[in-house]
Amino acid sequence: MDIEGLGEKLAMQLVDRGLVKEFADLYAVPFEAWQQLFSRPRKADGEAEAGKGKKGVKPQLPEVAARNMERALEATRAEPRPLRSFLLALGIPQVGEATATALARHFRTLEPFLDASEEELQQVRDVGPETGREVRAWTSEPQNRKVVRHLLDAGVLPAPEESPRGGAFAGKTVVLTGGLVRLARDEAKAEIERRGGKVSGSVSRKTDLVVAGAEAGSKLDKARSLGVKVVEEDEFLRMLEDGAR
Repeated sequence: MDIEGLGEKLAMQLVDRGLVKEFADLYAVPFEAWQQLFSRPRKADGEAEAGKGKKGVKPQLPEVAARNMERALEATRAEPRPLRSFLLALGIPQVGEATATALARHFRTLEPFLDASEEELQQVRDVGPETGREVRAWTSEPQNRKVVRHLLDAGVLPAPEESPRGGAFAGKTVVLTGGLVRLARDEAKAEIERRGGKVSGSVSRKTDLVVAGAEAGSKLDKARSLGVKVVEEDEFLRMLEDGAR
């Protein structure tokens, strides 16, 4: 759910101390408990021990860190979260970022996803028999349904997923390689996905398009050897503009 400041080690401390058993419990952690957690000397993800801080950087006071955490949690309830982010945060087996996006786009809202049969799940792009089986087993489990309900009751609401635009990228698998000048890699990926495309990290015979930026390497060579269409950044930007009309 992209909660700023909540890393894996801090989450484990919450679990170890019995403060959190499921995601929704985060919203019920008392302010004093956050203060105590941030007061304890700890090393997490390369951070220096509390009270010492990184060289030249003054560490946050426990009260300040606790207040920032509460604000970060409230930010996840301030407005509906994208359905894909909500699904990803549930920790469903076989559901990573790409699959969560595909599921969200197919079902658009939460309830149809939760009620989908194994066969209906397999109709989603990139969801095969194993993934469909795992997802259906998860959504059929009453305890998992409670986890979802508790999140909704806590005020974490998934926004309906927008239908992808049509155009040159609809239903296409695209690979980005090399450096782009006018768009960051994440921005280019988001624009492709917004238009119904999928971004892959490797080139294969299933690849429909390769966008080659500066100093494109082996992926460009492989695309040419397989006869995959290759475009440079200027043409890629024109394709984005055409798809936005």
